Amino acid sequence: MADIFLATIAATKSLQSLHNKIFPNKQWNDAITRAHLSSPYHTFMANDEQGLATGYLTIRIIGDEVEIIFTAVDINHRRQKIGQHLFKHMLGLYPSPPHKVFLETSQHNIGAICFYKQLGFYKMGIRKNYYGEQDDAITMTLAPSLYQ
Repeated sequence: MADIFLATIAATKSLQSLHNKIFPNKQWNDAITRAHLSSPYHTFMANDEQGLATGYLTIRIIGDEVEIIFTAVDINHRRQKIGQHLFKHMLGLYPSPPHKVFLETSQHNIGAICFYKQLGFYKMGIRKNYYGEQDDAITMTLAPSLYQ
């Protein structure tokens, strides 16, 4: 199983490398990566047995709500439940369950939509052209019964 931990600035290069590998069209530099490793964001990373970054989950806490900013797993480590472990780890940190857990993803990202549905997320709505022309965002929320 993956080692999951709250990433710090010390993980800048590791997170940046993983992100840029997974999202080649949305490259991060040091400044962007450091911003995601600082408040108001919290990034949880997963490492394999060799200490190599395999996935991450970035959230923003807004009162008693959690917004999922990024979820990503290295293509060579998918279907190993790393994403699922990241979500369970994050939700397990709360002494009382968050009021709401929500996210958005591209309507074209079928793999992500299926993954989130498997975790118990359901569609809340649509943000037209959020990611550009002909690319709507699907907003989703986690069924409260799954984390309460």
